[in-house]
Amino acid sequence: MSYYNRHITFGLILSSILLSLNFNLHCLFDAILFRSFHQCSQQPSIYVVADWESWWTYEGISGPDFWGRLNPKWSHCSKGNRQSPIDINTSRLLYDPLLAPVRITGDHIRGQLVNTGRGISLLITSEKVATITDGPFSYTYTLSNLSFHFGRENNRGSEHTIDEQQFSGELQLYAYNSQLYANWSEAKREPNGIAAISVLVVLARSPSQANVALKHITNSLKNITKRGQTYTIESFSVLDLLPTLKQYVTYEGSLTQPACHETVQWVILNRPIYISAYQFHMLRHSLKGDGHQDNFRPTQPINGRPIRTNIVSTSTSINNDDNDHQHRNNNHNRPQRQLHQQMSRTSMVIKTMSNEIIDQSNEFAHLLPQFYRSSTVRDAHCETDQLRLYGYRGA
Repeated sequence: MSYYNRHITFGLILSSILLSLNFNLHCLFDAILFRSFHQCSQQPSIYVVADWESWWTYEGISGPDFWGRLNPKWSHCSKGNRQSPIDINTSRLLYDPLLAPVRITGDHIRGQLVNTGRGISLLITSEKVATITDGPFSYTYTLSNLSFHFGRENNRGSEHTIDEQQFSGELQLYAYNSQLYANWSEAKREPNGIAAISVLVVLARSPSQANVALKHITNSLKNITKRGQTYTIESFSVLDLLPTLKQYVTYEGSLTQPACHETVQWVILNRPIYISAYQFHMLRHSLKGDGHQDNFRPTQPINGRPIRTNIVSTSTSINNDDNDHQHRNNNHNRPQRQLHQQMSRTSMVIKTMSNEIIDQSNEFAHLLPQFYRSSTVRDAHCETDQLRLYGYRGA
């Protein structure tokens, strides 16, 4: 065992002993870091349950870099080959024409909003269930929980990134395979166990642009300002939280929290949802007392995994007279031959699953830096708020 690992192990053992003596956990780390044990004696004793779930955080020696060392059962977090989240490199996407729209059956269900101290989760508690099928999924998955990820500032917060571009936040819907497994706890450890739908979150330009269903949830955050507090939301709409279920990116990955089980089929939707500045304030305020405001895991290596997509524009063309880009109505019945002709006019060659999407001379490539700075890129090949193959853009 290395010198470094010995000291981490010693620290964890010492922490367990002190916890059994009712030491305050935050005071303990302050004492270790700043050698000020006398301050702990001035703190009121707080009983802390010393279980593994209470150990991990998003920062410091119990953060993502150390999850795999904190608990042998979490070894996937540091040694796994199919970890999540990932950066979606749009030049490496594989077009799969067989990917159908995702289907969600059931809506307006009840949930329990929970302040975990690391983030905000919504646990589905109603007898009425919502199920996820079709798309890349071969089984029926029952919705189990929702998770919110965000950062201290608006320029970060999402777990998944697009071409290394991070977004203000990310909403993740998790469902377990109810055809093969009895519940979430069993399914998350088993093959084909979990389906996850990710929606990237963008800061709204005005309060009226914010997602109404998400607003219904964030308005309840004032009731759970402390770790461990819960609040029941009697009815909320799952479908209203989602901008689209037709076009997406998908890959095989893992849970983004310990134990990082590699049992998840991820779907990242093609459009974002919007959240107001006030809603972000409420999310951050809910964790302020615990000192954790960045609650996202860094992106993980792809390790050769195929990243598939069904994102194709079939609704627009280019005005060759004066390079003025004009939108056209969707026509999903357009013959494949016409689609290839259209895509060739933009120098975008889309091939099947066994080939890469090649974008050697895309005429919009020079606009990417502008998009990353101001999110105002105008692209004739995407509808308002739609993610093209190179990322989200503003309206």
